[in-house]
Amino acid sequence: MLTTSPDTVLEVVKNARAISRTVSEILRSETAAMAEFSGTKQRSPFRRRERRSVHRWSVKIPVTIFSVMSLGRRVKQLDEVIAVGLARDISPRGIGLSYDQPMRSQFVIVEFDLFGQGTRQLLTELRWVKHCDEYEFHGGGKFLGVVKEAH
Repeated sequence: MLTTSPDTVLEVVKNARAISRTVSEILRSETAAMAEFSGTKQRSPFRRRERRSVHRWSVKIPVTIFSVMSLGRRVKQLDEVIAVGLARDISPRGIGLSYDQPMRSQFVIVEFDLFGQGTRQLLTELRWVKHCDEYEFHGGGKFLGVVKEAH
């Protein structure tokens, strides 16, 4: 889990190839985790029929979401409040989310816990949000880059 304080500045790799590799890692990890816990060989996440130019995969992957302030190729966490949720669909370009807290910024870090491989964080620009109920928000966003701690 991202365990930085709000004062920590994080570096962002804004590269489509790095984002695509990270999404592939997330999908492989999810398939491996499901196989390990079910004891059976799992198929890859369902690939939707798509009107978009890039395919999305339907998934149910737990995520943690942090509001951040964008500083070009770096971001700064706004506060220690986090949202927990599920990635509902994912592609190399973006993500569909369900989560429990309102975000303070259109820029967020979506963090994935990879099965036995640590975590991966993607800087995401929320393009739309729908407040469905008291602790239920749905949103969709575009991936802007892969996040790593600045040294």
